[in-house]
Amino acid sequence: MATDRLDAARTALRTERRRVVDEREAFAAFRRRLTDIDPADVPTAGDRRLLVDAPTATGADAVRDAYRATVMSVPHYDDEYGDTYRDSVEIEFGPAVAAGLAEGLDPPTKRATLAAARSGYEDRDRLVEALDAEADSLADCRAVAVPVLDELHELNAETRASDYGALEAVRGRLVVLERRCDDAVTDRQTHLRENHDRLGLPADFPDLQRYLYRDLDVDYPALATLAELADLVREARIRAERRLATVG
Repeated sequence: MATDRLDAARTALRTERRRVVDEREAFAAFRRRLTDIDPADVPTAGDRRLLVDAPTATGADAVRDAYRATVMSVPHYDDEYGDTYRDSVEIEFGPAVAAGLAEGLDPPTKRATLAAARSGYEDRDRLVEALDAEADSLADCRAVAVPVLDELHELNAETRASDYGALEAVRGRLVVLERRCDDAVTDRQTHLRENHDRLGLPADFPDLQRYLYRDLDVDYPALATLAELADLVREARIRAERRLATVG
């Protein structure tokens, strides 16, 4: 069926959205836990409490436990990432924060980790918005594809008519359907550009759809569906025009 790719895309999109929401909430939970972890004071060379208050592994251990209980505990973590704690922190928070946490948890490191956790949350929040916009766009594509396909089946049967007026009416409807498909392709391409810009991706960076639909047979299932449907309508129009030439 011509809409199978749209159905597969919608399934892949729903799966990804659920995962991103899980990650977003995990970063929010990690940040709440981190807020309650007391850092050690940063000692100075002349401070008599140098040995007493020096950053210890205790705070960093608590951060590690909180991170593992939240960010690394999302259901898809092992299948999707499978990173170690140190690798995950470096990827999500950057090498400076990862190095700081490896030494202990002092106030500057805690502030930097809190800021990085907020960024992790906000990045995923933006991605959820982009995924919701993608879902709307897929729905729009389907709203075009399904009725066009249904009407095309009816019109294909009518192209066998011998009446010139009936054939001309069929041709007119096919022209309308062809234009509808072409307009939907244009709208979809506009959405792809806007979604790319919404995420703040560089111009040469792979777009969201190539990531979302990497396991499907095409990178752009909605565009492929609309383009194939437009071709089917175009072929039907050509057949109708040839038929008109023979009965005219």
